[in-house]
Amino acid sequence: MTYPHQTTKVVQFSRPRILGLLGVSFRFYRIHFLPLLALMAVAALGRAFQMGAAGKISSTAYVLLEISTELSRVLMLIFILGQGSLKVGLRRCLRVFTIKKNQRKQVWQRMSQRFRACWPALLWNLIGFSILAFVTNYSINWLAHSQQVLLELKALHLLSPIATPTPVVFFLKNLTVIPFTLIFECSVLLWLIGKIEK
Repeated sequence: MTYPHQTTKVVQFSRPRILGLLGVSFRFYRIHFLPLLALMAVAALGRAFQMGAAGKISSTAYVLLEISTELSRVLMLIFILGQGSLKVGLRRCLRVFTIKKNQRKQVWQRMSQRFRACWPALLWNLIGFSILAFVTNYSINWLAHSQQVLLELKALHLLSPIATPTPVVFFLKNLTVIPFTLIFECSVLLWLIGKIEK
C-alpha cells in the first residue's frame, strides 16, 4: 500500500533491442579491432604452434606458449571489461574483491531487476549469438579439413608437412569465435550492471 505522503521510486533503464547486444559486440570489435587483433594473434599463433603447425615442439616451448596465450586472453578480458581501456578494466576487476557487502547487494538487485524485465530480448540475443557461433565454427571446421586448403598452406610453408587440420582450427577460432564470445558475454554483463545502455 502506498500512502498519499509516500512516493514510489521507479528505476528507469533502457531495454536492449532485439539483437541489440550483438550489435554492441560487433561495434566494439570494429572500433577496437587493432588492439584486439594484436591480442588475438598472440593466442592464435600460440595455439597453432602448440597443435603442431610447425611440427613437434619441446615441452618448455609448449609451456611458454601456454603462458603467452593465457596472458593474452586475460589482457583481452580486462580490455573488454574496461570498454577499450586496460586501466578501467583492471579497476573494475579489482573492485570485485573490494566492493562492500551492501554495494554488492545493490549490484545483484540491479542485475536481477534488469534480467526479469528484459529476459525475452536477452534470449533473442543469445539465440542470435548461438546461431552465429555455430555457423562460424562449422565454416572453420569445413575450411580446415579441406585437403586443398591444407595442401596449399603446406606448399606455402605456412604449415609443417606433417601437420593435421587441428592447428588451422585453433588458429581461426582464436581469431574469431573465442574473442567474439568474450566480447558478447562481457557486453551482457556490462549491460546487466548498468555500464552500457542498449
